[in-house]
Amino acid sequence: FILNPRSIMRPIFVLIATALLPLIAHTYTPSISSRRTFIERARGVLVGSASLAILPEASRAENGYSTAILAEPSEDFKKSEAQRASFRAAQLKLKAEFTSSLSHLTSSPPTSSSAVQDLEKLKSLVINDGGLPEGIKWDDLKKTIRKVKRDGDGKYWTTEVEIAYQALNREIAFQQNPNKDKEMGNPMS
Repeated sequence: FILNPRSIMRPIFVLIATALLPLIAHTYTPSISSRRTFIERARGVLVGSASLAILPEASRAENGYSTAILAEPSEDFKKSEAQRASFRAAQLKLKAEFTSSLSHLTSSPPTSSSAVQDLEKLKSLVINDGGLPEGIKWDDLKKTIRKVKRDGDGKYWTTEVEIAYQALNREIAFQQNPNKDKEMGNPMS
């Protein structure tokens, strides 16, 4: 691989000239008006910036490089798109199952045992999915369940239901924490 000294010196010269141009333009101040000074400085900076923008393209063209434009997606891209589509479909299915369990908790006239069962089902879904499904936020889930708790406090929200709710919260925190070893399971369960 032999380098052409002329092809090396040209970019270095342009780079040095571009770096010195604002300094030279700054020291030269015509006494006619500040507007003219501003325009000349702006022109110097614009010319220097344009040369920096053109320089990489010109050096690539000299060396025979050109940007590759793909007419059709590659096989790797098609494969990754198929993986994304299957992931989205799986997440939509998980989200539908999760929201149906959550809506059962919020809409049906709850009893203590049904609330515990719904919270346990949500916890098992969190364990199986490795966290909350895409599109469901933990804060929104807490707000929804706390509303059910507020409505059922003293009626059906008993100690067992509270224990199930806290277990769900601990499991979500465990599954969404990246610093935990998921292979061993949640030590708090």
